[in-house]
Amino acid sequence: MNEAQARILLCGELPALRDLARAGGWSAELSNALQALNNGGTALEVLAQLDPDLAQDSGDRGPTPHLLPGIDNSPLTGDYACPDDWCDRRAGRNADRTPPQCALRQRPMRFTSSRG
Repeated sequence: MNEAQARILLCGELPALRDLARAGGWSAELSNALQALNNGGTALEVLAQLDPDLAQDSGDRGPTPHLLPGIDNSPLTGDYACPDDWCDRRAGRNADRTPPQCALRQRPMRFTSSRG
């Protein structure tokens, strides 16, 4: 896994990680890892801290469509991107038709038109 893949994984799974951390009593560890990330750390380091197996290189895993909530087979005229261009995560609207949120930055993702 490279840094770009780690960023997509971390951003896509952060809401679930926060829920798991609350339920499992490791919210402080997650908070510390995210603080290190905001202070210049890498997503690979965060994943290695949270789950060393995630950061191990197991070759090309290919696309990870489960990390793109809201995307379906219907034609899109655009999608949403990281509001700070920090990661390459892309997403469509949520099931309730609202724009997706960036869980790391805690604000809406940025719409990007597909018309180039």
